[in-house]
Amino acid sequence: MISFSGKETFFLMKKYTLILLTILLSSINFLFAQTGEEDSIDWSSRLKTTVKLDKPVYKPVLGVGMGNINFVGEVTNKYFKDFTYGNTGINLDIYRAMDSAFKFGFRFMYGKINSSRYDIDPKKNFNFQTQIMTFGTNVMYNFSNLKFIGNSEKKVLSPYVSLGFEFVNYDSYADLYAANGEKYYNWSDGTVRNIDEANDPSHSRGKILVKDGVYETVLKNLNVDGLPQRSPLVLAIPIEIGCEFIISQKASFKIGYSYHYTMTDRIDDITTTASSDYYTKNPARKGNKGYDAFSYSFIQFNLDLFSKTTEEKQLQFIDLGSGMMDFWDVDGDYIMDVYDQCPMTPPGVLVDTLGCPFDDDKDHYPNYADSELTTPRSAFYVDLLGKEVSRPGLLAMLNDTVALNQKDIYRHYPNLLEGTGLYHRFYKTIPAKFKSVDTNGDDYISLEEILNAINMFFDSQSDLKVDDLYELGEFFFIQ
Repeated sequence: MISFSGKETFFLMKKYTLILLTILLSSINFLFAQTGEEDSIDWSSRLKTTVKLDKPVYKPVLGVGMGNINFVGEVTNKYFKDFTYGNTGINLDIYRAMDSAFKFGFRFMYGKINSSRYDIDPKKNFNFQTQIMTFGTNVMYNFSNLKFIGNSEKKVLSPYVSLGFEFVNYDSYADLYAANGEKYYNWSDGTVRNIDEANDPSHSRGKILVKDGVYETVLKNLNVDGLPQRSPLVLAIPIEIGCEFIISQKASFKIGYSYHYTMTDRIDDITTTASSDYYTKNPARKGNKGYDAFSYSFIQFNLDLFSKTTEEKQLQFIDLGSGMMDFWDVDGDYIMDVYDQCPMTPPGVLVDTLGCPFDDDKDHYPNYADSELTTPRSAFYVDLLGKEVSRPGLLAMLNDTVALNQKDIYRHYPNLLEGTGLYHRFYKTIPAKFKSVDTNGDDYISLEEILNAINMFFDSQSDLKVDDLYELGEFFFIQ
């Protein structure tokens, strides 16, 4: 048995007292917080909801982005080939949605490309730099309408692809000279010196230089390969993939990657268009087949201030959500409505776990409404009172040809006394002038009684006229 000293008991009581006070204060704070929250609810805002317009109004959207431009061609650094490496570029987009899936827009992009190639063969070491400007148009398709993406109205992510064309302006320069005018020579030992390695076999006279990174030589003017003058403006085809992140109806940002395939092979000044004799003498100047290209990986912010795709609608009732109704039990059978398969069970009736009244004989009539609680399961037919009806009994009911009298029909269906159709407009009972035709006084004119009235007319024993006979015929068919 464990015993505590007086001091230990005091500290234990103090500890538990602090715990109880903490719980009590937390409970009071929770209650007041709940009360304050209910008092601060803006019920008027609950009466408003946002709905999607059947015919959205799309206006131009402005996008501004920044990213890396990476050159793809002969003069590239083999150690930096991924799309995250490159020079900084910026872009300005203006586009407009054509519908919920397609967008059409224009893009202006400005940046700089510089690249260097380092090879074991010093004659294959090249560098260049160019400012680049592009302007073009594109069509974008987003996949947010596809079912596997999710609900397009509540989407957060919107993957897309884009295809277009653009014009690219460039003017390439090379860093071939130092600031003092000395020319750079690449040596086989990887150094850059001020004289050609062939002119210094002892490697004693050449001074090591460090390139200053100033691209001073215009390559189109230098024209090492003796090619025709080129245009500074070329056509390119941009292909883009990315994903747009929806922040709100008016704002979003996207991450994209575009590949720009140009219609020229002279951006880096290494081509395959010179003569074969030239490349025989200068094999280091021969490039690869195919045009130059560049990629642009970027992040962009979009702002849509004028489009209107939704509107605010006033509600007649506050939507409290389904959470509060999950615990309702309308019929009071202690089975919540969300699980109750028989939600309108009469009060006091015992139910099973599904909320349905017991039906011991399984005749689909619950015990409380079943006049025969032991109906056999082999019963041929069960009537509305839950009683078994035998096969002969059912056939007798179906073959019953005894007609109901008019008085009995009116007794069961008193509204028929008001009549319908033509009868309602002209007759409520047998008109007084036809009372004499109803010889048996049953408030119904039979065919025999009509034939008798016609015979009496032709025998001049009736007060009816020809028009009366026509009216009598109409009354017979609608009574």
